[in-house]
Amino acid sequence: MNLRWILKATFLVLVSTSAPIEAQEESTIPSTEAPEQCRRVRKDWDVLTPTEKNTYKRAIAAAMDSGAYIKFVEIHTEMQVEMEAHRTCMFCYWHRLLLVVFENMLRAQGPEFACVTLPYVNFVGAHDRVLAGTCSSLGDCLPILRELGGYTTGSQQTVNINGQEVSGRCATESPLDHFCQSGDVSGEDCVRCVPRSNWGVAEVPASASFASLREQIFSGQNIGQMSPLIEQGCHNNIHANLEGVMNTFAAPADPIFWSLHTMIDLFHVIFHKCRVGTEILTFDQKAAHPIAWTSCPKRNGGVFQPTDRIVMRTGVAGRNKINATDDPVIGRYFEGVPDQYAGLMDARDLGSGNSYSYEIRGHISELYVNCDRPTPATPIPDGDRRKLVAKTDKNIVEMVTQETKCDEEKQVSAWYDKTMDYLGGQTPEAMADLERQVCMYEEECQGGTHEYSAEFQATWGSKQPRCLTIVKAIKRGKMEMMHANWRQDMEIYFGCPKPANATRSRCSAKKH
Repeated sequence: MNLRWILKATFLVLVSTSAPIEAQEESTIPSTEAPEQCRRVRKDWDVLTPTEKNTYKRAIAAAMDSGAYIKFVEIHTEMQVEMEAHRTCMFCYWHRLLLVVFENMLRAQGPEFACVTLPYVNFVGAHDRVLAGTCSSLGDCLPILRELGGYTTGSQQTVNINGQEVSGRCATESPLDHFCQSGDVSGEDCVRCVPRSNWGVAEVPASASFASLREQIFSGQNIGQMSPLIEQGCHNNIHANLEGVMNTFAAPADPIFWSLHTMIDLFHVIFHKCRVGTEILTFDQKAAHPIAWTSCPKRNGGVFQPTDRIVMRTGVAGRNKINATDDPVIGRYFEGVPDQYAGLMDARDLGSGNSYSYEIRGHISELYVNCDRPTPATPIPDGDRRKLVAKTDKNIVEMVTQETKCDEEKQVSAWYDKTMDYLGGQTPEAMADLERQVCMYEEECQGGTHEYSAEFQATWGSKQPRCLTIVKAIKRGKMEMMHANWRQDMEIYFGCPKPANATRSRCSAKKH
């Protein structure tokens, strides 16, 4: 399988009222039903302009000042809510509603924020850079961790965030200097910082790699299988490695939470396009779809049904709880957003003003365009160019940008292509073996695959990282490597161990 062309693709979807031209289906993540000037297109933080980044940071600060921000921490820490949000097949659906309503809230903080969308944190690209040796940690590889509050300022302290004790270096850079830890605290009593850890040494887990993400998204046959794989895979691993408040259910206190879950939501969008298709379904069709909808047991009894209304409640430290839709501060941001599980199935079909799309590039575009099929025989021509393509039925215009690959992507793609060819081309077995190779490389050449802390295991109900499960199975002889010389081949491309004096990345994610 040859990925050399696809890593040049960036997909940006906009809606136009101009006359439609010939449609091209394969590169579409369309958005519908919103004013053109404020079309919701979520982007990688790394491609935002300085002005866009500053606007987003000011929107977060304004939300913290208004008292709306802490309400979403209340939702995520309420225990009945938590039992629907995590460790069930509704993980992706539940968090999609949370993201849309939070985005609505940010847009309502002032006219200057009316077009704000949630940026995603591209940890797949970060893992490419780790393999290539141009960065070595989450803080080093992901500019958003440095630019959205940072992690080097502030003092070590314990903060009670909506009733949960959280310890860490309480970072004070903007917008975190606006954070208020409780709905019954204001003004000078606000802590004005968020507990983080030393992200300069936090590892980028192998569960965030392209090979592993492909397995997490596509090895499940329906949403009921895919959603837990993502939750227990990259989601939990990133939460655990970031530590600080991200180790707790008060994680929405950290703006990074929203960008992490926006990335998770993008994986849901990819799954839906690849496994369900691009047709807009009626609610009844969604509720009956055997892949896009799966009923599963609730943790507190009963079974999820497609018509169930999602539970979200607010209340300071779990007291005086009310439905979030009735909350006087944030209730209005739920208006018009589907609140039944099946109604949240398709990001393009969430009602007027709430539907959204993504701008994607690199390995993410490979996942979206090709799914788990082989790369098309005819690649898109090289070179930087843009072209407008429209679907005649929706007047949807796609702006597709082909970009030159950065050095790290070229290096990872070269290894990937060679290994896939050796294994006989893209098959489920070959893709599973690529994940095993990346996991074993982390174990043997990147300092090892580490256990979760006891605290994290107890809070999130997660026994161990996905790659650690794979590594243990291989070492115990319960799982075999298809490629016997995997390490020798990986060392040719990436060395072992990764050099400490790696050069700086020439990608957009390099330090500024």
